[in-house]
Amino acid sequence: MAQSSIPAAQYLRMSTDHQQYSLDNQAEPTLRLRRKVVSSIQRMFPDHVEITHLPRKTRSILMVDHNFMVSVVLARPRISSKGTVGWPVCPTATERSYVTLVCTINEARDRVLKYFLLQRTDNFKSSCYGDSFLRCALRLSRLSDFYASVKKVWAKRSTEHTQ
Repeated sequence: MAQSSIPAAQYLRMSTDHQQYSLDNQAEPTLRLRRKVVSSIQRMFPDHVEITHLPRKTRSILMVDHNFMVSVVLARPRISSKGTVGWPVCPTATERSYVTLVCTINEARDRVLKYFLLQRTDNFKSSCYGDSFLRCALRLSRLSDFYASVKKVWAKRSTEHTQ
């Protein structure tokens, strides 16, 4: 029987007989929630945001004002080996240079708790458990703040690159 590969970006735990969800059951709610976030943003800002894909990729990404890309990453709570709760962020390698919308989600994977914008995620490691990266991110009060906030993040990032 051929074994299918599972993208690291899904960052799912392995199931045992004592756990409620299999890998397939864990992935579907996460993918469904991500699709909901992406389509909600596009519906809120139809003149400024379009859903697109990188060449030869199926993962949706946001194109803002035909000018720059925004990656969308969902992060669910995890408990580290030290017992602290954090939100590991596992950006897709091909999207690390883009502005990134990080959505912290609940354990059931059916609701976004908070939204954050990061200028980029080049320096992230998939084993990062702390939420220190969220301290340097721009927190959105609500998803409807996305367009105005992402424009500010892009402007700041563009200014820093030219200095």
